[in-house]
Amino acid sequence: MSYELSSLDLHFLIKELQVLEGARVDKIYSPSKKELLLQLFLTGQGRKILRINAPSYIYLSDFKEEQPERPSGFCALLRKYLDNARLKGISQLGFERIIELAFESKEGSYRLVAELFSKGNLVLCKDDFTIIMPAESQDWKGRSVRQKLKYVSPKKELNFLELTEKDLRGAIQSSEKSIVKLLAVDIGLGGKYAEELCAVSGAPKDKLKPDDAEIKKLIAAKNRLLSEKPSPRVYLEAGKIKAATPFGLDTLNGLETKEFKSYNEAMDYVFTSDIALSSDSKKLSKHQAKIDRLSKIISTQEEYIAELEKEILEETKKGEAIYTNYQMIGEILKELDKARAKYSLREMKEKVKGNKVVKEIKEKEKSVVLEL
Repeated sequence: MSYELSSLDLHFLIKELQVLEGARVDKIYSPSKKELLLQLFLTGQGRKILRINAPSYIYLSDFKEEQPERPSGFCALLRKYLDNARLKGISQLGFERIIELAFESKEGSYRLVAELFSKGNLVLCKDDFTIIMPAESQDWKGRSVRQKLKYVSPKKELNFLELTEKDLRGAIQSSEKSIVKLLAVDIGLGGKYAEELCAVSGAPKDKLKPDDAEIKKLIAAKNRLLSEKPSPRVYLEAGKIKAATPFGLDTLNGLETKEFKSYNEAMDYVFTSDIALSSDSKKLSKHQAKIDRLSKIISTQEEYIAELEKEILEETKKGEAIYTNYQMIGEILKELDKARAKYSLREMKEKVKGNKVVKEIKEKEKSVVLEL
């Protein structure tokens, strides 16, 4: 499904993912170019699967679909560097939609960066952020993501997590956007949380220049939002997923809700059903191709059998006709042998014209056609 995680969603997801620190990389899979399944082993808790799909999501799941028989080049490279490595830490870079996973192995320390914005990307780096290999080489205005270059992440001027009244006032003064758009885009809060912040604070969301009292209320609402007690849920509208949040939102009251023990479980609910469905479809497609191939072979064989049966029927009729007229045929052949001693084949052909039984004498084949 098409669903975008905001920077705030990632902030709460990463909080939960701290439980993975110290886990050992057991296996690495790559179902597609910018998608990874990191199978981790955590002492005392067993196997954990961390799913990363750039630019869509990152979350823990128990589901593992059938994987490609041969790993991609990028996946093979990750296995080379990260197999049996320990996950030292997982963090969000600033308030960006960028996740950094730090690993340590016998060979050295490495960083795997997941960019969950725009086209998305996965980048394996050395500990000093020198790029070993990206899943996809990309060039942006002001930065390039390519092998051997230093990885440089894009950064917003303001970090929502550290936003003060002074910061917000300055951003408002230098912007011509409404407060809801400023919060959603420039500060990176995302649409649903920007709407919530305006609703909770009482600040008119379409106002271009909120006053000091409204700014103060927005910051107070921001602080309450960040300190909300976790209550992960998925909002449904007409049976379809509308949003997944780490806590309840006033702006989504009235919608059907499904609550979860963790935000990662909510993400698992949002994304894994589609992955499982796609996996089942691929399996079905694979089996269907085999069925179609076998059906084609069977159809060809059936056509060949039908041809043989038709041929057998015709040859049987010929045999029965010969058997029924055996004596007459013998007499005709005797007479033709006698005539052959007196006449040429050309002459014989002339003599049998109009004969009801002897229809043709073939000179080249030295054969006779009878109609029985």
